[in-house]
Amino acid sequence: MFNLFKKKIKKKSEKNTVFVVSTLDTVKRLISDVIEDIDQNTIQPEVELENLGLDSIKFLNILLAFENVLEIDLEYMVEKIDLSTIQTVQDIVNLIEELRISKV
Repeated sequence: MFNLFKKKIKKKSEKNTVFVVSTLDTVKRLISDVIEDIDQNTIQPEVELENLGLDSIKFLNILLAFENVLEIDLEYMVEKIDLSTIQTVQDIVNLIEELRISKV
């Protein structure tokens, strides 16, 4: 099964090659889906979300995308996290990892 939250590693099987994508890569993809005309290479862990042009509406759109990816209700996410602490791309990565672990 394709897992969006593992390190990007090329795995070979007899018939095909499978890529497993890191949480950071998933976050980069989701941010670039929400913020049009952004180069994924500019989305680095230390970059502040505000510097990427991410306003509160776009941040909500990212949370909604995470809801689909994580299969966790947005209401549950909001109860579990303090949104004011999320300032950087790494904060989002950490949030996803925490939610993924707490879901198990």
